[in-house]
Amino acid sequence: MEKLPRLTLKEIGHIISKFFYFNKGVIYTFIHFIRWPYQTIKKYFDVDRMSIIHPLRYLIFGVAIDIIINKFHPAAQLVLAEVTHNNLTNVNFKNLENKYGFAIGDAMNQAYSIYMNYQKPYVLLIIPLFGVVTYFAFKKKYNFAENLVINTYAVGTTVWINIGIVLLSIPFTTSKTMLGISNAISVIALIYLYKKMYQSTWIRAITSTFIVLGVAFLAGMVFQFSVVFFILFKAA
Repeated sequence: MEKLPRLTLKEIGHIISKFFYFNKGVIYTFIHFIRWPYQTIKKYFDVDRMSIIHPLRYLIFGVAIDIIINKFHPAAQLVLAEVTHNNLTNVNFKNLENKYGFAIGDAMNQAYSIYMNYQKPYVLLIIPLFGVVTYFAFKKKYNFAENLVINTYAVGTTVWINIGIVLLSIPFTTSKTMLGISNAISVIALIYLYKKMYQSTWIRAITSTFIVLGVAFLAGMVFQFSVVFFILFKAA
């Protein structure tokens, strides 16, 4: 078997640059979805499915970076600390703990911490729900598989937008306002992408986006309460 040449820093740099920009990498894909959403997705479906990065790679890599950033971003940790304090001092939780002997405040904190730290990977699991919403909301313009791809690219793009804003907010690390701005811009971006990729009206795009966000919220609540019940059941 022929031995490969020694790996060099130049080759590693080439691999990294190829992934991020050259040869249809992350940045290439991101720019195309921001500038030409409809043309980009149509080319992917109808002409060349190697024209941009694979949808799962695009989303998963962004999710991984987002987790790392938010894990150490002081503003995100500040939000988590405030919720933790509120749960521990919640009068209703205290009354339930005294009545039934369950540490509900602690269980809620654990559930919220898991959800906050891993909510982006969790989105990967509910992309099919988004696909169902957009499949019917946009009058079956694309089949279900195509809706899954569209939502993966759309959510992936909002994740990369969020990463950029959070990195820019580092000088304002204690400001929760930046997190709110990031979420607002991500919502606007999702509306824009739906409008363009589905060639829809703004009203339908806005309505569909908020239905998708509602589904995500409800699914997140179900997830957190499931974790709470599991913790309490385990402790019983």
